[in-house]
Amino acid sequence: MEYRVIEAHRRPDRPPLSLRQGERVVGGETYKGPESWPDWVWCVSGAGLGAWVPLPFLEKHVDGTALTIEDYCSRELDAKAGDEVTGSRETCGWVWCVRKIDGASGWVPREKLEPRP
Repeated sequence: MEYRVIEAHRRPDRPPLSLRQGERVVGGETYKGPESWPDWVWCVSGAGLGAWVPLPFLEKHVDGTALTIEDYCSRELDAKAGDEVTGSRETCGWVWCVRKIDGASGWVPREKLEPRP
């Protein structure tokens, strides 16, 4: 789906977390913020990196760990209003986007995007 960014988005100042399918993580708190972003879980990898991971990417276990059920990267896309992007996946209020002008990719909150005809 084609989108135009309608509000700037800045990635957080922490390295992105890349996980492979079947990788074990330790799950923590569920995101509770003013935005309507349901089902995001703070996870820490075996290497000690932490990031928010959407619940649909996880198989949670009773011991507080989870396995990733597909590859996942937490990278967010720095975007400015007016950028044109192509969205390839939407989950839990966010869209994985590729910026048309330079091919940079990452997650952008859905509310900061406007569908293009």
